[in-house]
Amino acid sequence: MHIIEGESIGQKSYRYKQITIVKEMHETELQGNIYITGRMADHYESAQPITKKIKNLKGRYNHG
Repeated sequence: MHIIEGESIGQKSYRYKQITIVKEMHETELQGNIYITGRMADHYESAQPITKKIKNLKGRYNHG
């Protein structure tokens, strides 16, 4: 499992228009594709589940 802490990503959607602070994430392999899944907090600091492709993740990807 690869843990990412304190990374910021741009969430382009109707609900999340500002910078999303990633609280905790891990990678998941689903049908041959690697996805980033975990919790995040939007600009209202409400926790929401996310699923995001690695190639869309901005910032450093820390392998642990």
